[in-house]
Parts: sequence; C-alpha cells; structure tokens
Amino acid sequence: MMRKLFSRKPVAESTTASMLPAEVSAAIETSHIIIRSDAEKVLVAVMGFNPFTYSLENAAAFFQGAFSGLNTDQVARAVRFLAAHVAKRVAMHAQQNERAESGSRWRDWRPLRIDS
Repeated sequence: MMRKLFSRKPVAESTTASMLPAEVSAAIETSHIIIRSDAEKVLVAVMGFNPFTYSLENAAAFFQGAFSGLNTDQVARAVRFLAAHVAKRVAMHAQQNERAESGSRWRDWRPLRIDS
C-alpha cells in the first residue's frame, strides 16, 4: 500500500511536450500590464520586446515570433497563461479604482468642529 501511495506515475508524453520553457514562464510572470482607461486598451510589455495590444490573436503571434522554438501546444498554453495574468491585473486595477472612488479625497477634508 505504501509503495502504491508514494510511487511516481509516469508523465504523459503529451504533457511534457506542452510544458512551457522556464524563460517563457518568467517572461509572462514579469510582464507589465498597462491598462489604458482612455482608449480601453490593455498593453502587454514583455522585457526586451516591444509592447503589443492584448488580444488572443496578438498574444499568439507574439509568442510565435518571440519564442520560435515553441510548438502549437506550448503557444496555446502560453496564451492561456498570459490571459490569466492579464485578467488578474485588470481585476486588481478595477478593484483599486473602485476603492479610490468610494473613499474620501483630500479635497473633501474639513477641519474638526468642536461644539462646546
């Protein structure tokens, strides 16, 4: 029973073939997400590359051009990883804007009134 519990299962070959290289994962994790509120665009800036307007098609084209050694499964995985990263950043940005709009502002400050 213990052997069955701790024995390693062989990794499927299709899983190994679609794993992202470390440099692609690092590029996605360290990418800057620039949210343009005036044009309602999201720009993705990966260090060492020109920024691009985010869409699934643009992301796939970026990964195919920037990392030419990726196969189609790896490109699809990288696009999904970037989509999750962008979605997280956009949600954080929306939450910060909501918090800023609901709170008091410095211009709303009034001196304390002490009624005696």
